[in-house]
Amino acid sequence: MLAVGLIALLAMSCSSSKASPNAAASVHASSKPAPPPPTVTITVHPAGFDPPAVTTTVEGNIVWTQGDAKAHTITSGDPGKPDGKFESGPLAKGSSFTLVLHTAGTYHYFDKNSPTLSGQIVVRPH
Repeated sequence: MLAVGLIALLAMSCSSSKASPNAAASVHASSKPAPPPPTVTITVHPAGFDPPAVTTTVEGNIVWTQGDAKAHTITSGDPGKPDGKFESGPLAKGSSFTLVLHTAGTYHYFDKNSPTLSGQIVVRPH
């Protein structure tokens, strides 16, 4: 009888030491790294910004590349009404300006040196 009790106790201890399927799954589960923020590129031409309107997400990179011999600026707001949210300063040919916006919304911008040149950025949440 003692031998039967020992065998039963040994069988119970072996079965209770096995990991449950859920425990094994949680050990092997891993989270994927966040994708890098998107980048949109806008080229500054004598005739305007190309493209004139872009859409990105919060934390996305917006890059203006200056392709004109004349200096241009990237100034937030509307022509004659800058709103102070961002300003590139004068951009010479071949230079660039990178902006990261942290709040969803619609942003307007223009060129102080050529106020007829304007554009728009739509920033969506993640």
